[in-house]
Amino acid sequence: MYIAPNSTIIFLSNVPLDNTFDHTIYFTSAAIQELILKGYKAHTLTAQSYVREMDGRLRVDLTTAQLYNCNYVMFQNTSYSTKWFYAFITKVEYRSNGTSYVTFELDPMQTWMFDYQVDASFIEREHSTTDEPGDNLVPENLETGDYMSTAYSKMLVDHKDPFHGPNITIVFGCTFAYNPNAQTTAAKFPDFEGGACNGIFTGLALHGFTDIGGVATGALGFLHDVVEAKKLNGIVCCYMMYSDFFETSNGTLIPSLQPKVVPIGNKPTTFPGVASIRNKKLLTAPYIQLYVTNNQGCSAAFPFEYFANNAVEFVLYGSCAPDPAVLAVPADYKNVTDENWDEKMVLKGFPVCSFDVDSFKAWLAQAGSSLAVSNMSAALSSAVGVGTGNPASALSYASSVANTLQQVYIHSVQPPQVHGNVSGNVLYSCGQLNFSYCTKYIRPEFVRIIDDYFDKFGYATHRVKVPNVFNGNFGNRPHWNFVQTKRCSLSGNVPADDMRKIASIYDAGITFWKTASEVGNYSLSNAPSAPVTP
Repeated sequence: MYIAPNSTIIFLSNVPLDNTFDHTIYFTSAAIQELILKGYKAHTLTAQSYVREMDGRLRVDLTTAQLYNCNYVMFQNTSYSTKWFYAFITKVEYRSNGTSYVTFELDPMQTWMFDYQVDASFIEREHSTTDEPGDNLVPENLETGDYMSTAYSKMLVDHKDPFHGPNITIVFGCTFAYNPNAQTTAAKFPDFEGGACNGIFTGLALHGFTDIGGVATGALGFLHDVVEAKKLNGIVCCYMMYSDFFETSNGTLIPSLQPKVVPIGNKPTTFPGVASIRNKKLLTAPYIQLYVTNNQGCSAAFPFEYFANNAVEFVLYGSCAPDPAVLAVPADYKNVTDENWDEKMVLKGFPVCSFDVDSFKAWLAQAGSSLAVSNMSAALSSAVGVGTGNPASALSYASSVANTLQQVYIHSVQPPQVHGNVSGNVLYSCGQLNFSYCTKYIRPEFVRIIDDYFDKFGYATHRVKVPNVFNGNFGNRPHWNFVQTKRCSLSGNVPADDMRKIASIYDAGITFWKTASEVGNYSLSNAPSAPVTP
């Protein structure tokens, strides 16, 4: 049966699409699609013979010169359907002075845009609907280059000059208590019966001094009093520890169980040397992160996105026993309220001190009474011997005195004796026995490279879901939305060959643009926002 030619062919110029399928235009309805694309119209032919979309070739009464600036075509076989087909012009050939052959390739993305749907599929990458630091932590496996560091800060107060400030305490562990204001020796050095140190029973009283001092003050004054009171053997240990972890009660140090909160600072909003960034995933690890070290070979990275609060904090706890240590625990980290003890770091190696005393004074104080008793006994024996005519007794007394004098001489010429252990800690001497922290970040050139990459291709997603571009508001992106699937799942009324082609396009990755005139313009701000009507 003869059917009169009734097809319409519209040739379009400068349509920002091609058959690489890197880009396509997102339309909310077929009517808007038709209206927008007709805006690129160059030539319209009506009453044309039926166009077979699968043939891919047209013969039209237009010269090649008229068609050279056309890159797209839309046609409608009105006798059979009102549906518009869209295609790329791939070749224009001369047939005669007024006739040309046009080779085209169907654009399945535009032709069937409203005839299929993307079912839940594995999404490799896409632009996210939100973009706060930590919203997307799927690894990207991108080259980041070497890390740079901000200046290091310390969690505990610097102590380059530890004996001129309250930051460091010299601690003596003793079997006696110490009351320097008491008038008698017994009252000044009463026996210590035991107590608790950080909740652990101990038989040692801790006496601390924040400076060396002179004869009557500080650590030297304490040692002077100890020697005078013949209590030197009651000093079991001597070490140094941060004053932050002690309290004082009646002249005795009480280890404090109260935590010390250390503010690290707010989470970063950009990178050193970079004015601003567009994609907030860059503010997460591995691109930027908090770095903490105990300067003793133990270090760890603490991604900022795992801290619940914008103000990052650590909590320090100090053990003030003779083998002191400090723990640094991140606060409100990795969804753990208060302190996350699984992520703690330890600082040890505090100086174990030596101390010297005048050995003669110490010996004389310790041995004086026994010498006096010995000599008194010898004197009495000698007196008895003289009275009874026994010269041997007198000789024994003289020998005892001579021995005593010899012991006094021997001890008087001895140099001062060193007590305790000698522990040379170069980290402490350099002021580095501390928790140090800084921000480690990638170099500015890599920030720009990755920021541009995220602009164009979004974030790794690795989830089975419907792409954000079809969630009803274009994924909250105002201008473009990239999506790439793996084995895309589709359903709808589309020829099988075209359905396979559409699935392969999604698997390769394609960018949807809301506005045709903006296709390829990545200089626009595409941060998540309210939907924009195309």
